[in-house]
Amino acid sequence: MGPSAVHLTETEECVLHKLAEMITACDDQFLNQVDEAVTHLPYRLTQLLASFVLYGSPSGYLHVSNINLRNVPPTPLSNKSHIGETTELARIQAIFNQAMGEMVSYEAEGGRLFQDMVPKPDLSHTQTSLGSGVELELHTEQAFSQLRPDILSLACLRGNPRLQRPISCTSPKS
Repeated sequence: MGPSAVHLTETEECVLHKLAEMITACDDQFLNQVDEAVTHLPYRLTQLLASFVLYGSPSGYLHVSNINLRNVPPTPLSNKSHIGETTELARIQAIFNQAMGEMVSYEAEGGRLFQDMVPKPDLSHTQTSLGSGVELELHTEQAFSQLRPDILSLACLRGNPRLQRPISCTSPKS
């Protein structure tokens, strides 16, 4: 089994920012550009991601930290703004995702590769994607689909600053 946490080195973080800058498309070329960026990932990250895909981790997730985000947009009022997919974090997340497999979208999620989850104050203590006051319990994403994901990737533009969890990937294989 591989590690449950990866703390990026300064060099790795710098490379990820540069790779994210290479991804400029927001159409059918997006994944082609992401695939090209994957070929330039630092060796250690490529190996860690491959190990996670093959063997999982003791915790069942891989937490990647030390990604200092630039130009984070204001929090939108709803999940329908689709702001998250335009961010540097989404491009970095896509690089990790494609290094571990193939990103897919679900019709039930509007056919988008990224979904914004914006907390709602009146739902803050609920076990939903709109809650922010309680930790979301582990669950199966797309549980009723015949094509459930092997790995689910979550990223947070703004979260609890004490936790510093920009990207976490969970795998049912562990």
